[in-house]
Amino acid sequence: MKKTGFVLFLMTVCIALAFPSNIQNENRVQDNWEDIVDISREGGTTRIARQSFGVQSFMATVEPAVVVYSGKNEVTVTVENYTGPVFVEIYGSKGAKTSFFDVFDNGVGIVSLSGLGADEYNIRITLGDITYKGTFNKGKYGHRK
Repeated sequence: MKKTGFVLFLMTVCIALAFPSNIQNENRVQDNWEDIVDISREGGTTRIARQSFGVQSFMATVEPAVVVYSGKNEVTVTVENYTGPVFVEIYGSKGAKTSFFDVFDNGVGIVSLSGLGADEYNIRITLGDITYKGTFNKGKYGHRK
C-alpha cells in the first residue's frame, strides 16, 4: 500500500510540474519566429505602350519584387528590381511607425517595432507610384506592453 501511495504521489508531482510549463510555452510571445507577410500590389500595370514610327509596340517592364518578413520585434522589407525611395508605414490601434530608405536596384530596410503593443498591424510600402499593402500580427501568441 505504501508503494502504491508513493507511486501515485510521484506521478502527481510529475504531472503538476509538467502541466504549468506547457501552459507557459503556449502563452509566451513568439516574436522570434519570422513570418513572410502577405502583401498585394494596389492598381497599376506592368506593361507600358511605346509608339515608334507609327507602329505601336509594347515593352514589358520588370516589376519590382517586394518581400516583407515580420519577427524578432522588427519588420524587414526586401526590394529588388527597383531604384529610388522606399517609404514604409506600419499602423494599428496600438501605434504606428514609419521608415524611409533608398534602394539602388536591390535593397533591404529594417523597421523596429519596439514601443508597439501586441496587435494586428497594417503595412503600406510605397515605391514611387507603386503601393503594396498587407497585414501582420505582433505578439500574436502573447501579450506585450
